Amino acid sequence: MPTYAGATMSGIAYNTGDVGSIYRHDPEMYARDLQWKAFLPAIMTMDGWATDLTTKKPADQQPWLDGEPYTSINRKYLQLKERLLPYMYTLSADAAKSGVGAVRPLWLEYPDDPGTLGASARYEFLSGPDFLVAPVYQDSDTRDGIYLPKGTWTDYWTGRTYHGPTTVNGYHAPLDTLPLFVREGAIVPMWPKGTTSWQTRDRHELDWDLYPSAHGTSHYTLYEDDGVTRDFAKGAAAAQRVSLHRDAHRTTVSVGASKGAYRGKVTARTYRFTVHGGSAPARVLLDGRQLPRSAWSFDPATRVTTITTASLPLDRGFGLRLVDKR
Repeated sequence: MPTYAGATMSGIAYNTGDVGSIYRHDPEMYARDLQWKAFLPAIMTMDGWATDLTTKKPADQQPWLDGEPYTSINRKYLQLKERLLPYMYTLSADAAKSGVGAVRPLWLEYPDDPGTLGASARYEFLSGPDFLVAPVYQDSDTRDGIYLPKGTWTDYWTGRTYHGPTTVNGYHAPLDTLPLFVREGAIVPMWPKGTTSWQTRDRHELDWDLYPSAHGTSHYTLYEDDGVTRDFAKGAAAAQRVSLHRDAHRTTVSVGASKGAYRGKVTARTYRFTVHGGSAPARVLLDGRQLPRSAWSFDPATRVTTITTASLPLDRGFGLRLVDKR
């Protein structure tokens, strides 16, 4: 883990490694390794010279071959990686300009926090500015020593929040759970649920996973191009800016027009917003018009409000408001 974050600081924006090693194969180790490597810019599964640790025979290290529960766990994280490609692709575009890759040591984003230089932060990293990944790297279902820098961090799986700086011990992480936390203010673009390939994805839907901050407004600019050619070097690309603000009585999401053109760009798409934290809204408004109750739902267990819009044109922006009951 320190190697990948350090590689970024050496100017290597794209780095990865063999999932599960190339010499030995163990289904549990493979699943654990694949989980966190799904948050690297690229992921690489290969046979190499792998040998099964139990049978001592050659092993094919594809993620679907170990049977259950491993196949389902590996599928879960590979599908999550696929859904997060708009987030990672935007980081890639940023890296082309700044040289800063997606995998980052904590101290890069929190240079004034001495805790990010300590032993607790060594075996964790940031994937972009928003995801803190703290892999389980021992034969255990408990992760100790997870260091969270200043700010509010949300457990990606449970919705529980932590206020940093703090160190989390005794984090329950069974085999299917990667300790994963999201920074307050995060605005994360995702492809729709069920996406298994960028080639077959539903181009007419884009999801936004939102973590409003109690302090101020956050902003994000999505980068898109055709994903195949180098026409982006000639300006064939688009950008869409989103802002997120929460105050005492409402959460406001402003989605700008998608500016720019590239081959295959759609003219309209639906949006699915997942807004974390807070209580169930009394009303949800799109450009000032109240959405029907069938267009949104609230999960009290995770405190997530899910909103689905109709198809909206990309050449015009829109605003979304979640109004509290008070």
